[in-house]
Amino acid sequence: MENSETKWVEVPINAITRNLDERGITYELIDVPVTDSDGNKVKDENGNVVTHQAVHILEVPPDEQSAIDFIGGKKCWFAGCEELRKKYEEEYEEAGGAEGCTTCEKNKIMRKYIRLVREAIKADNKAKAHHEENSNGHPGTVAVSGPDEEGKRGVGEKRSLLRRAASRFKKILRACTE
Repeated sequence: MENSETKWVEVPINAITRNLDERGITYELIDVPVTDSDGNKVKDENGNVVTHQAVHILEVPPDEQSAIDFIGGKKCWFAGCEELRKKYEEEYEEAGGAEGCTTCEKNKIMRKYIRLVREAIKADNKAKAHHEENSNGHPGTVAVSGPDEEGKRGVGEKRSLLRRAASRFKKILRACTE
């Protein structure tokens, strides 16, 4: 709803808090004084300062901050980031870029890529954690299981995990083009 006197758009606080809750962002609700166009606090007929509720962000989970950083154009830091960013920028430009892209369309694209970035980071982190668990103590090397008691060929769990992570990431990238 738009307030014609002060030219700001009011968003229902429950819509904002629901979105923050879904994203795991911790916050507190605070009362903020309403000001007029000159910056003076607005008072009601009894002389009390009029306030409205606002959200004060307390903490953003690391994966959520990473997705925000991706959209903000920070340097890539996870596997496949460059390809994902290229697709994001292409889709954004196809929608009209900074000048022609409507807010609604821009938000739709951002939500799509935030989801894809979260999935890519999760897959990348899982692969890195598994690599650290299975490293034989030498940087850049991976411990691969050998034959089991029955003499069958080793499973190579780490290589298998990396292949699965790469496969998942390729699916994420394919989803970008759909």
